[in-house]
Parts: sequence; structure tokens; C-alpha cells
Amino acid sequence: MASLKLIYSTLDTLCILGGDKQPILDKLTEAQEILESALKDMDGITVAGRGAVDALLGCMMATEAIIGEGEDNG
Repeated sequence: MASLKLIYSTLDTLCILGGDKQPILDKLTEAQEILESALKDMDGITVAGRGAVDALLGCMMATEAIIGEGEDNG
């Protein structure tokens, strides 16, 4: 699965012939910061019941995967 960190790293090292990749990199950084903030907010949610706990954990794990938590490439 592609993550923001992987996309950023790939674009950052890409040799381009035209255009400006910096605005794209800036937007990817902003997206990562927003998702990290959302993840911290999810950490403060209290839920009851196994189904709700599983759903919240799934949301947190999916957000971490999108960000690229634990990846060495970014």
C-alpha cells in the first residue's frame, strides 16, 4: 500500500524535466500533519463495547497506514 511518506519520498527524489514539485511536497506534508492531528484526536475518544473499540482501532490503524507510520523511507 502506498503511504504519504512513500509518495513524498518518491517525488522528492524524482528527477523532473519541467514543473515544480515543491508545492506538491508541501501539500503532502500538510496532509500528513492533518492526519497526525486527527490520529491524536482519535486517541482521546472514549467508546464502549467491543464493536466500537474495534471500529476505532481500525480507524486509527488505517490512518497510521495512510501516513506511513513505522516506514523507514520518510
